[in-house]
Amino acid sequence: MNRLSTFILLMLASANAHAEHFIAPFAGYSFGTSDIELSRSDNGDEFNLGIDEAGHGGIMLGTQVDDTGTLFLLYSHQSTRFSQLVPGQGTDDQLDVDYLHLGGSRYYPQNGFSPYVTGSLGLTQFRPKSGSNDTRFSLGVGAGLDYRLTPTLSLFAELRGMATFTDSSGSLICQDEGCVWRVKTDLWWQGQANIGFSLSF
Repeated sequence: MNRLSTFILLMLASANAHAEHFIAPFAGYSFGTSDIELSRSDNGDEFNLGIDEAGHGGIMLGTQVDDTGTLFLLYSHQSTRFSQLVPGQGTDDQLDVDYLHLGGSRYYPQNGFSPYVTGSLGLTQFRPKSGSNDTRFSLGVGAGLDYRLTPTLSLFAELRGMATFTDSSGSLICQDEGCVWRVKTDLWWQGQANIGFSLSF
């Protein structure tokens, strides 16, 4: 993730030095997670691997690029578990899912309320407790509502859809004995419902 972080910092540094910046911590719930289709490389067995729904937290750092547009860096962390969808096969293990995305939002102010649409792209990292980390390219889309309490403080609620490209030729959940399970799914989806506050400075 180091190259992406460097690129994001350069993008933010190139923004107008007098622009309004913001920090926006949030919390939420990850839901509607699609299953990952796996196959064994040694015997060809197939099954679906689920990821449990769970809460998550994160933060956005950003800057205003014009009257109704923002550019932001988003980090989100979820601690959850793999779940076996076929008894006696696969794994049941702790799993961390992290998103690091660069994105932008467009706001439509209306009497203190500001509906907005947002999009982002970046990386998803899977970190199973008993296996190796795996990082994949991902993108996100969403919509939300922002309510300004003061000139520098606002509350927001939003829904995001995160799509991770898992690469059907790749492997996942590699352990000491090697990468036995191989991914058959090309795209992995997860929804997020978030609520947080934004502090401008």
